[in-house]
Amino acid sequence: MKRPGLGNLGKHLASKPEAAEPEPVEEIAAEPRAKGKRGSQPDGRKGVLLRLSPEAWLALKQLAAEETLRRGEIFTMQSALEEALNDYFRKHKRPAIA
Repeated sequence: MKRPGLGNLGKHLASKPEAAEPEPVEEIAAEPRAKGKRGSQPDGRKGVLLRLSPEAWLALKQLAAEETLRRGEIFTMQSALEEALNDYFRKHKRPAIA
């Protein structure tokens, strides 16, 4: 079956009844955003960007996968970096709070 051409579109649109006016919607004022809240976590954590070479990124990804298999639970790259940061804190006599 042949598809209808665009030449008949005007006739098709003209034959449709006009849409009813939409009812007015009550506007709700948005609360102003607090400064510095972009990307914040509910638990208060803050993000840190870490740039790695492709080789280091792959090694970290592989270690996280190996740890997942060894531990029997999900061990993410985030978990690996938190563990490394806690080790660094301990090395410098700080509490492991990452």
